[in-house]
Amino acid sequence: MDETVTDIVPSLRKMATNNRDIYEKGMKALVSFVQFYRKHECSLIFRTSDLNLGKLATGFGLIKMPVMPELKDKTVDFDPVDIDVENIRYKNKTREKERKRKLQERKASCEDVAQQANAKKKKKQERNSVPWSKNKERKTNREKRKARREFMKKQRQQHLQERKELEELAREASLLKKFRSGKITKVEFDSRVRIEDQVYD
Repeated sequence: MDETVTDIVPSLRKMATNNRDIYEKGMKALVSFVQFYRKHECSLIFRTSDLNLGKLATGFGLIKMPVMPELKDKTVDFDPVDIDVENIRYKNKTREKERKRKLQERKASCEDVAQQANAKKKKKQERNSVPWSKNKERKTNREKRKARREFMKKQRQQHLQERKELEELAREASLLKKFRSGKITKVEFDSRVRIEDQVYD
């Protein structure tokens, strides 16, 4: 490196560790630059495979490599800064407050998912640890309940059929009474009986 050129990378990286806005802009700048290369029409000149992504990231003052498809299954020459990036704050108090709120929500959501997964795992373990005799007893009880439901269903159907037949007999008896008392003729009696037989068949 030319000694007359000031190396500003350390300063950039230090700024990124103290200001989340600079940290995020550096990450976005690298991703945008690589995307430009990858999508450029003149791919013979702008070849992503020729880029030294590690040195490029260092030049952008990054303190860690971003997650991007171009880095998949690749080893890059990059020296990350040993820092928890979640602790890097915004200088703007409003943005920092909003970031912390979202961070807490995400953390709570992750904890809920973990608790649900643990509860599901525990339930499965308990189910698998139930003795064979207990499982057999449960199966027997299920079969008994099923048989009882089927029996009750048949009983209801039989009861409905019996009630239907009784109602039909009562109607025929009423028609017969009217016929004997002369209120309806033989033709009317036969006709009504046939109609009701068709309705209740």
